[in-house]
Amino acid sequence: AFAQSTQVRAEASTSQPRVGDTLTINIKISDAQDLFGVDVTLDWNPSVLTLISATPQLGVESHTGGVLHESSSYPVDVVNNDASQSDGEYHLLATSTGSTTPAFTGSGTMAIVTFTVTSTGTTGLALNDVELSQLASDGTINLVNPSTSVDSVTPLGSSISTTPNASVSPT
Repeated sequence: AFAQSTQVRAEASTSQPRVGDTLTINIKISDAQDLFGVDVTLDWNPSVLTLISATPQLGVESHTGGVLHESSSYPVDVVNNDASQSDGEYHLLATSTGSTTPAFTGSGTMAIVTFTVTSTGTTGLALNDVELSQLASDGTINLVNPSTSVDSVTPLGSSISTTPNASVSPT
């Protein structure tokens, strides 16, 4: 069984980005036991954050620091890797394949999601519908809902000063 400590976390590159800055969210798992599949949804406020990219880090053999195992015969099956700026949602659903592919145990990054901060306000960052597939010793798959957490991110005003500099000329 998954240890009570298994956690999926949305880790922000900064807690106070400025408008115009790039914000990176790493979706990470820690203390996974016998992980064979991931199903995770990251939500955001599309009026505050604009998606640049969403890149899965699946298959530790090709993504150092990633999660799940793969081989040339049995690649990771990415069922869903969709992001919608209008909905403010990124959904990743993937599983290891093949009876000889080992389950993943440990910690790693499932995906890297990068945004541009377009305004101040509530980012709405949230992990929803997170479900993990665990490969049992008898070969069956068990679905587990881990604990989740999201870093708090509060965008600040623009890093470019909009206050004009007054200049005084002597008379």
